[in-house]
Amino acid sequence: MSTLKSKADDIKNKTSDALADQQQKMKESLSNIQTQLQSSGNQINDYLQSIDAEVHDYRFVVEKIDNGISIDVAFKATMKQKVE
Repeated sequence: MSTLKSKADDIKNKTSDALADQQQKMKESLSNIQTQLQSSGNQINDYLQSIDAEVHDYRFVVEKIDNGISIDVAFKATMKQKVE
């Protein structure tokens, strides 16, 4: 009986370790996604600061996919270079 309990404890420990590893990887993945989104937002903001734009309509969709994220950005605008 103690061999069965020992095996069960071993499986429990391995499962707990694997779960902890997966949780850490998920946290890192979410942090990377957040960093990517912030970077993309900053790049878009920098570009928009250099132009005069009148946005008529927009759509921004973020979707989790198997190996990362999918970002769908669409907008309709009239844009002109800023005259300084």
